[in-house]
Amino acid sequence: MALASVSLTVPPRGVLAVVGPNGAGKSTLAHVIAGAVAPDEGAVSVAGVPVASLSPEAVALVPQHPCFIEGASVRDNVHLAAPAATDDEITATLAALGLTVAPSHRAADLSRGEQRRVAIARALLRRPRWLVLDEPDAWLDRDGREALQRVLREAADGAAVVLVTHRADLVDWADRVVVLSPAHAVEASGPPRETLAASPTGRALLASLADESLRFSARPVGEAARFSRG
Repeated sequence: MALASVSLTVPPRGVLAVVGPNGAGKSTLAHVIAGAVAPDEGAVSVAGVPVASLSPEAVALVPQHPCFIEGASVRDNVHLAAPAATDDEITATLAALGLTVAPSHRAADLSRGEQRRVAIARALLRRPRWLVLDEPDAWLDRDGREALQRVLREAADGAAVVLVTHRADLVDWADRVVVLSPAHAVEASGPPRETLAASPTGRALLASLADESLRFSARPVGEAARFSRG
């Protein structure tokens, strides 16, 4: 989905949430910010350095559908993005995300939520300056989302964390939020609740986000959530 003259600033540290209705271009923006897609006009830079000029280790992207080799081990899948990660580092990072599994465990035996944790762990193990996550909370239960928040907050102390989400609880603890409009442009940006309340698209999203949170909380613990894709 094309973006229309999007202009925004991502601080070098902290959490920036990107929200918007389906089709607004959130996933496209995530890929542009991460340098995976080049903009037709303008540029994306980190501390004045173009993303394309950064070393590969400086940027990590967790897309909606991460690359996964199900016939390989958790270790091998982590090494796709973080080849230097040790077994101890893999185990500790997964545990922080709420997953207790050996690095030798076969990826095919993991649930979607568990595979999502592995994808996030390998991005974190790159120690990036620029961490972009497209709906990282997909298929996570409440405990998984709380663990995700703790881990990302810690990562944001030394890196820029950008996340696309439909979840009100993830938006609430972000430092800033960017609202994309149905016209694929930035409608508003700033502190989460004030910004959502100040824009028409934000107010509609706030109501739908709260409704989704209520529907999720009514599900049995451990049941995977289903989200619409933007």
